[in-house]
Amino acid sequence: AGAGSLFGLDIGATSSVVRVLGSGEYAAAGAPMLGLDAVRLGLVASLSLAGALASSAVVLRLAPRVGRRTELLAAAGMYGLATVGQGLAPGFAALACARFLYGAGIGVAMHAAPLFIGETAPAELRGTLVAMKEVGGSSGGQFGFGVRLVWVS
Repeated sequence: AGAGSLFGLDIGATSSVVRVLGSGEYAAAGAPMLGLDAVRLGLVASLSLAGALASSAVVLRLAPRVGRRTELLAAAGMYGLATVGQGLAPGFAALACARFLYGAGIGVAMHAAPLFIGETAPAELRGTLVAMKEVGGSSGGQFGFGVRLVWVS
């Protein structure tokens, strides 16, 4: 459920961050990434999806050799590194790389989590636990949009 929540939260929170990064009024504060043009804003918003797509393609071949647990640990590591990278990004290129890495973590987690649940959970809980992961994506998105409503309004 945590991986689904992070995916949803990223989608919801990105909408508020893109608005701030594209606002010229904040650029006067001297922040290096504020006031981005439309192309760069689009990249900030979409590079996580590109990373998810790329890692999903790679993990299909790699997963049987490394196992679900290793996949989930790799996804967690990517999430962590990308989060720090996004927070400390000194410019657009670093932010773009961190967004792609975050998306790669999403792709790996979305592949591994339901399979790991299916392989390890008792039969009577499997469906419920996989559904909770999916609900996590929706609730994470709602939380992200809620933060946007409060923070950016």
